[in-house]
Amino acid sequence: MIAILSPNYNPYFNIALEYYLLHELDEDILLVYRNETSVIVGKHQNAFAEANQQFIHQANIPLVRRISGGGTVFHDLGNINITIIRKGKLKFMDLLQPIREVLYKLNIETEISEKNDLLVDKKKITGTAAHIYKEKTLHHATLLYNASQEILHKSLNGKKECFIDKGVRSRPSPTINLIDCLNVNYTNEQFADFMWNELKQMYGVENVYKLNEHDVSVVNDLVKNKFSSWNWNYAFSPSFEFVNSIFEEGVLIQLSIQVKNGCIEKATLVNNGKTYELTVLNTLPFIQLELINTLSDWSKKNCPTLKLSSFEKLLKF
Repeated sequence: MIAILSPNYNPYFNIALEYYLLHELDEDILLVYRNETSVIVGKHQNAFAEANQQFIHQANIPLVRRISGGGTVFHDLGNINITIIRKGKLKFMDLLQPIREVLYKLNIETEISEKNDLLVDKKKITGTAAHIYKEKTLHHATLLYNASQEILHKSLNGKKECFIDKGVRSRPSPTINLIDCLNVNYTNEQFADFMWNELKQMYGVENVYKLNEHDVSVVNDLVKNKFSSWNWNYAFSPSFEFVNSIFEEGVLIQLSIQVKNGCIEKATLVNNGKTYELTVLNTLPFIQLELINTLSDWSKKNCPTLKLSSFEKLLKF
């Protein structure tokens, strides 16, 4: 087995790096990386529903779709990501047990939940996911050391109830940071180094591999052409219907939008009992600001009782 410590904190790069290593390298691999603040959604999830789009847009937090299934997670530099790539069918214990043993050295006892999470005092510190490619399996896990709990909860607090779809839904769990469980305060960097060195020993790593110029070039191409694209991160979401209602001055206003491949197929607005077919939205990408501005312009001629603020409320998710 070889070990790779990613030299990059860019979430697009590291998600693309996992893809590259799984597809292009033949060795068994231990990969450890940290990402700057980001929201990472599972391959089969509705990205629009899984995050608070308004908050992450205002906070300039990227949303990135990974290649594995499972639910949405929050990353920042206080979170460590551990990936194992091996030939054959792996068990989650092959990933979780070494992490548990390292934490036990720090006098932290963990338990494994039915979702293959690691818990401390019934609170989540680790979530896991997997992806199979030909005869190889990728398993990866998060490890909350000193992540921003405030930004985590704000980022993942989307209005899931407004979305009707068949995508994989996240099942939120109470979380805790490991820094709150330790008697000694490591910095984020110190704890990441500790985990890196301990895991190399646990897996009997024979060689530390440093990415070369070719590796980095190919990964950057994957970032540019796939992993940073709106088509992959958002339009890859399963088809869905977005429905939201508000009351203004005692009048019910309801917006319904059907979306496929990230773009609108049909939309209707009900205002005070009257139904409007919003053909002006057809084929537009399902992007909050663009939809709000388009509907605000449309209403000036077709439904002047509705203001910009009305559409901001209807499309708040």
